[in-house]
Amino acid sequence: MPAFITLGRVLFAVLFIYSGATKLFGIQATTDFIAAKVAIPAMLLPYTSQLETMTGMSTQQTLAIGVGAFEVIAGLMIAV
Repeated sequence: MPAFITLGRVLFAVLFIYSGATKLFGIQATTDFIAAKVAIPAMLLPYTSQLETMTGMSTQQTLAIGVGAFEVIAGLMIAV
């Protein structure tokens, strides 16, 4: 029985790792999807403009990288 639990955990982790890697490799598609679906609240606009100035990337692109990295890291944590 423990082997099935370990196999299930690894397969579940692979799901997250694959999804995150797909988001990171297709960063432009992910950025476009976030731009179409996510509206930045007016209250956060000063902070997002500072973030854009610091990173040189749009807020949507920064979010896309963060989401992809989070999924890969979460998948690795589940596997461990």
